[in-house]
Amino acid sequence: MSSVPPYSGDEPTCIKCGNAGARTEYLAYGETVPGLTGNVTISFAPNERLQRECQRCGFQWDEAIVEPVHQGGNAEDCQACKGTNPDYPFICPGPETP
Repeated sequence: MSSVPPYSGDEPTCIKCGNAGARTEYLAYGETVPGLTGNVTISFAPNERLQRECQRCGFQWDEAIVEPVHQGGNAEDCQACKGTNPDYPFICPGPETP
């Protein structure tokens, strides 16, 4: 699995032209982006990721998805606990809910 840079926030700065702001598209595991001919792929990363595109120059780059945060309460309802098989009583280690 290849690594991608971390998520850079809502207003990333393009490393090519310095513009602040980019379009964001989620790409699922194994999904690639078609090239100009429709037969060529321009992304080789097999992991799920966010594809960013500069609003000024069109430069594209990939970033990591935002990892889920533990919510507290029932672990079965927490996306960060998904697949971790916590011990009974299935309590999420996140903050307490009021």
